[in-house]
Amino acid sequence: MSGTTMLAYHRFGGSTTVSVDLPVRQIAEQLDTLGEIARVVSIDVAVEELLPGAGSGRKPDRHRRPETPTVVLTADDGTSDWVELLLPLLVARNLPMTWYVATAFVDEQRDFPHGGRPITWSALRDAASTGLITVASHTHSHAVMSKLDARTAATELDRSIDRIETEIGQPCRHFAYPKALSASIEAEREVRRRFRSAALAGNRVNIPGRTDPARLGRTPIKRSDSAHRFASKVRGGGRAEGWLREHYDRFRYHDDGT
Repeated sequence: MSGTTMLAYHRFGGSTTVSVDLPVRQIAEQLDTLGEIARVVSIDVAVEELLPGAGSGRKPDRHRRPETPTVVLTADDGTSDWVELLLPLLVARNLPMTWYVATAFVDEQRDFPHGGRPITWSALRDAASTGLITVASHTHSHAVMSKLDARTAATELDRSIDRIETEIGQPCRHFAYPKALSASIEAEREVRRRFRSAALAGNRVNIPGRTDPARLGRTPIKRSDSAHRFASKVRGGGRAEGWLREHYDRFRYHDDGT
């Protein structure tokens, strides 16, 4: 399907039993696969291309096959393995990526679940200085926004924006919902006021002119994904998995605030 696939990662190194903690060899092989079968772009480029009429007047890329998928790489939360293990792989391949950071964990150097050590602001600045990393918001405290009122949502968002822009020195224009759960009507309104894009999940391909940039679909990548399964997800496969996850997570985090 023609459009942009956003791949969602979390942890790297494979040192835990968490399903989204990928061994270094696996992520390296996936990045090499993307170099062969996909066109990897930054989140800013992707959002621009998704807008209605974005392709009009643009010269076609004669070197790009029509069936080549467009991919945006993303990672959620903010663990130290991003810069220790992932960043060298991205730099070696010149691949852009968006890092959605829960800023309270960085401020307080508070561990994520399953022993995830938080990244530091200095490491994030070093990563951003490569020109490949876009540092974006994942709220301040990793708050699930499905039940937040407008005031609480605004506090979460403004705090995360302020910390990122102060520490990184770049505008914070993009956002991903924690747990990939959509917000209350009031909270979503606050998200739309602040960000150029906001990402959910659903394993949906984002189609130019038909995708709301404030409700981007993303496809989570798991350790259990074989090379064939990964290539399928890059091309838009896994819709059933995405549907099941959305409904399961909506039930699982129904009463959860973080």
